[in-house]
Amino acid sequence: MRKMIMMRGAPGTGKSTVIRALGLTSFCLSPDDLRLTYGGLVLNEAGEQVISQKDNRQVWLQAFRLLETRMSRGELLVVDATHCKERDMNPYIKLAERYQYQLACMDFSSMPLERVLKQNRHRPAYKFVPEDIVRSFYESSQEVPVPKRFHRVLWQESEHHITQLQNWLCVPLTDLSSYRKIHHVGDLQGCHHPLKTYLKEGLHPEDFYIFLGDICDRGPENAKTLRTILSLAAYPNVVVMFGNHETHLHNWVHDLEIRSDEFKRRTLPQLLEGNLSRAEVKEFLLHVKESFPYRFHDKKVLVTHGGLSTVPPRLEEISLHQCAKGVGSYRTDIDAFFSQNAPSGWYQVHGHRNTEEVDIQASPRSFNLEGKVEYGGHLRILQLDAEGFHPIEIRNPHYTPLHTRIQNNAAKERIYPDWVPASPPSLSTEQLQRLRGHTLISEKTSKSYPDISSFNFTRDAFFKAQWDEMNIIARGLFIHTTSREIVARSYDKFFNYHERPETRDESLRQHISFPLIAYRKYNGYLGILGYDRSRDRLFFASKSTPEGEFAARFQRIFSDQTSRGKREYLRRYLKETHSSLVFEVIDPDEDPHIISYPRATIVLLDCIYRHTRFQTLPYKKLCRLAQRLQIPVKEEAVRFENWNAFQKWYRHASQSDWKYKDSYIEGFVLTDQNHFSFKIKGEYYSFWKRMRSLKDRVLAIRNSNKPLQRDLSDPRARHFYEWCLQQHDDTLRRDLISVRTLYEENRTENPLPPQKPKISRELQGFQSALDNIVSAPKIKAQTADALLLRALNDPTLLQHLKHHPIKIRLIMAATHNEHRTDAAIELGIDLDA
Repeated sequence: MRKMIMMRGAPGTGKSTVIRALGLTSFCLSPDDLRLTYGGLVLNEAGEQVISQKDNRQVWLQAFRLLETRMSRGELLVVDATHCKERDMNPYIKLAERYQYQLACMDFSSMPLERVLKQNRHRPAYKFVPEDIVRSFYESSQEVPVPKRFHRVLWQESEHHITQLQNWLCVPLTDLSSYRKIHHVGDLQGCHHPLKTYLKEGLHPEDFYIFLGDICDRGPENAKTLRTILSLAAYPNVVVMFGNHETHLHNWVHDLEIRSDEFKRRTLPQLLEGNLSRAEVKEFLLHVKESFPYRFHDKKVLVTHGGLSTVPPRLEEISLHQCAKGVGSYRTDIDAFFSQNAPSGWYQVHGHRNTEEVDIQASPRSFNLEGKVEYGGHLRILQLDAEGFHPIEIRNPHYTPLHTRIQNNAAKERIYPDWVPASPPSLSTEQLQRLRGHTLISEKTSKSYPDISSFNFTRDAFFKAQWDEMNIIARGLFIHTTSREIVARSYDKFFNYHERPETRDESLRQHISFPLIAYRKYNGYLGILGYDRSRDRLFFASKSTPEGEFAARFQRIFSDQTSRGKREYLRRYLKETHSSLVFEVIDPDEDPHIISYPRATIVLLDCIYRHTRFQTLPYKKLCRLAQRLQIPVKEEAVRFENWNAFQKWYRHASQSDWKYKDSYIEGFVLTDQNHFSFKIKGEYYSFWKRMRSLKDRVLAIRNSNKPLQRDLSDPRARHFYEWCLQQHDDTLRRDLISVRTLYEENRTENPLPPQKPKISRELQGFQSALDNIVSAPKIKAQTADALLLRALNDPTLLQHLKHHPIKIRLIMAATHNEHRTDAAIELGIDLDA
């Protein structure tokens, strides 16, 4: 607290005794102690050891340096010295003016001289002062008056002076129970628009208003905001708190060093342009409070700007610096500490910090009113009435955009992408027409968002493998058809290892830009999160629609795992960076797949530029973003510096019993330095995906004469097949994970490892037939049907076709629907993609 007590009296009056009685020894600055530090005790002419007076000049210079340092932090202070002459007291007045301190003088001039002399004689030998010197100090204290700037407290025999000083120091608990409602208004940061919106009807005379500080800085309307607060502060039902940014105002009006570039370059010019004078700002700052505890009926509330970890027994002992900047670091969870530590019946309201994007009620007894209003967030307000606390948020549409802040070096780039443009990117009319006119791209609209279309490549594009610059981006691409802005987007289409010519070894070896990084692949479905500017809100979608059960599940799980404050932060982030997030949505209860997971969750896979040009946030920044949101992020599994390292790892990871960190997973997505990606599916995942088809086929053909048409060459598959034959229909209708768990619990013997098939004449002929049509511009339907039938009837041929690049074209060319469907299932090709 910005209060200082100056002790005044001759040696021996008991100044130090009163300081101890007040419990202020820790806040005391004593020149005598400094003298001992400088020179220790010396022997005088009488043979006594006394405190040396030789370094008095240096002692007082050092004393005032320490005093000013502590006053600059707004600490409670006591100065223990005689101060019997006018020149001794004047320097404190100048410092008090500079740092806006209240001054008190504990004056011992009312103590009888005889008592002073007696007490001096009983002091320790090294503190004893000759009587003639004591008399000289005493006479000066009688003759020299205490300046009016000090609140003077005279010594009294009854020791009532101690009570008077305690009352002067005490921060009172103001009773506001007579008011109808209390309004706590959070950090304004130079944003006038939401303040004007909230106070559009002016102040209500029956209400009390507390502004939490940080009136100026970073916002675009500093002059308007400060002018409004200056006018409101004159009302008796208004209190303004001192925030850390009020320090810049204080330093400006007192000609002290301003350490904020933001204030010097942008805030101060706005204030000067708004004709705000130093005099009126200085007068305003005299009435700004560092802390404000109050009572409202049965509730007690502590208000500071920065937030404290408890309600201390003596609030006056807490410095302005701690009240304004808070206890701990900027990232300290001060709300949790307060709820844990504060006395029963107390609540806290603060602003200043909110790195974790917590909600207004950040903990049971602590409220956080920092809402990033200056970045397009909310002005946070907390009302308290007879029914309790009521949080309110007002979104701020007038703020300095991220692009400008980055240009002005006013935004930390460690979490932002490099692509932030001045305005949102959009498609040209021609590009939108090309999407709509593309024969291999489908457009879909929804009832909820009639002005937003999703564009996805068609089945024909997939099966004919006909890709170009337009349909390769049409994979979860959502476009606002009026503004032509991309609302959300997913990945460009990429393929499995060995699936296409560009993902075969010879092409990869030639074109991969190392290092190549393998990220763990999760077994769920894609959730796409974008930003809808027309509605100013987040946009949730699955691969092709913002409606339906998959998009709804994604939004539900996302909301369960993030606070309202974090969702608001993400809205601003996606809006300002023109980005879209892609998640793996894992929902084992409602949507089980192949890999088992303990609970529903989302995993952040990438942050993608909402542009036709594919670009992602660097992985380190993606991890920082996930940490900020407190959500899981994709895991970097392996980094390959060259082709040989990749091949060696792949041979090992392709084995049937291979696990990643002791767990079976779906596989990996591998990405090189040019953002070229391809997928590798794990053997365990691929095997059980086939077994899912197998158990469904067993159920489908049971009690019929239809052939199985499934590959049982792997002993594991045959073992599982024989087990399935013994199971009830209800068992086989369950999801694969449940069936697999039951199978593994009941099997009595381990299946043999897969055997390598022998090369037969039939296989050699089949290989030749496939190789002969690879370069053919068109595959005849009759040929495709015949080759697929051969493969379905021979597991060895089917396994060979599975790894041949012709497989998709072959299925597309076939006309026999049953063969085509069965082959697609066996080859792991999704006909619905």
